[in-house]
Amino acid sequence: MTLDTSVQGKILYEDENHKFIWLGGETKYRKGAVQTMQYLIIDNGRGILLDPGGVHLFSQVVTAVSRFISVDKIDIIFFSHQDPDVSSGIALWLGITQAKIYISSLWIRFMPHFGIVDISRMTGIPDKGMSITLPSGNKLRCVPSHFMHSPGQFSLFDERSRILFSGDIGAAVFEKEEDETMSFDVYGQDNALSVLRGHLRRGETRHAYLFHGAPGTGRRTLALRMAMVLNCLNPPAPDDCCGSCRMCRQIADMRHPDLTVVSTDTPGDILKIDAIRDLQHTLTLTPYEANYRIAILLRFEEANPAAQNALLKTLEEPPERVKLFLTASSESAVLPTVLSRCEPVRVRPMRVDALMAALSGTADGADPDVVRRAAHLSGGRVGFARTLIADSERLEKYEAEAADFLRLFALNTRERFAFAAAFRDTRRRGELRALFQVWETALRDLLLAAADADEREVPLSFIALRKRIRSAAAGKTPEFYRARLEALRRAALNLNANVNPQLALENFLLRL
Repeated sequence: MTLDTSVQGKILYEDENHKFIWLGGETKYRKGAVQTMQYLIIDNGRGILLDPGGVHLFSQVVTAVSRFISVDKIDIIFFSHQDPDVSSGIALWLGITQAKIYISSLWIRFMPHFGIVDISRMTGIPDKGMSITLPSGNKLRCVPSHFMHSPGQFSLFDERSRILFSGDIGAAVFEKEEDETMSFDVYGQDNALSVLRGHLRRGETRHAYLFHGAPGTGRRTLALRMAMVLNCLNPPAPDDCCGSCRMCRQIADMRHPDLTVVSTDTPGDILKIDAIRDLQHTLTLTPYEANYRIAILLRFEEANPAAQNALLKTLEEPPERVKLFLTASSESAVLPTVLSRCEPVRVRPMRVDALMAALSGTADGADPDVVRRAAHLSGGRVGFARTLIADSERLEKYEAEAADFLRLFALNTRERFAFAAAFRDTRRRGELRALFQVWETALRDLLLAAADADEREVPLSFIALRKRIRSAAAGKTPEFYRARLEALRRAALNLNANVNPQLALENFLLRL
């Protein structure tokens, strides 16, 4: 089940310091599935969540909440009753907030069944009801509704907005024969989704889009979802796809005959003009069965100038029933002539807290500590985070490389050069390039620690090394680490310019 992402949240009441917000409802997983609604109250900048839903919805509710308020500002979570469709995510919410939980005193004893042993943050609502006084002085009244839905059921009356939240007493209304919709299934990309959905609803899709942002943020996913929406056999709405028809499944697997994916064999290689010429020939063919023939050009910044220029003719005069989706690290990574002929869509990294929530809801069986470390190290890139969760050895390798880098500061010049000697073999150039990326992340952490940055707003990447990073940064200025960051970036440029890897490394270590 998913939240209906076409609903960006609807404010039901608003004054200068108080809001009552409907976050959206669930789309159907299957006919007969339980439907729930999630609500948020914001009072003087603090949040109160009402029936935030089950485990399956956790990540999406976090994303919806984050549109209006930071998750760490949630102070109260109210559960109208104990049913798992509204309350099974309770342990996850306790993990990412410091919120107090209000639930019927009758049901507190069942909390261990949700994996909760410590009930110190739970307040049992007595059968007769109670009032919750907010710091602003506004009051929420827990109104007994026993046996209207279940024993221990409470409604919540917000005195400020005069809205009564009744939980799921009564019935939800849905369109006739409404069925599952896949939606875009992309986390933390509300702005990008808003642009794309607007084009789809108005029937104004562009012939070419450039999805730009850091690798792992969801660029390829957005391109594939657009291809699915444009070609879905059973679209539930003009801006959505079913996700289950043969067309959607084949496009998602990148094996449909009307879908062509162009990229280098290995990231970092050069995409040459021959690949573009082959694509252009393919695009002249009438679609085999789809509404549109789709071309997805991944990491288009790797295309050399000749290849990028070769694509211009297709971008200027696209064949009928053809759509082109390009991905790149940034707008500046492609030629201005290419950029001017595409609709740019920025794909942003997620906030780390929202990403942790999303991963917690989707990474079944994953170690919570691994999820936390991966979310931080990914820098908000959901794809990269999932890679690290699936391959925890890779995560540990990066952390070990960062720890080794911290030790380099204490070594003398001879010891540092002995370290550099391992890279005298030029075949290790790619390995050193990857190591520089880890070191750059570690230097960023050191810079943040030296600046005493608020980790709630600018979290560290290597949180497993937090104590060592803060200890290393003690007594150092941010300028100290800025200078070393600049030196590392010069070393990376030298490496890309075919300078001997050992020499490039030695030059940097001299400035460490």
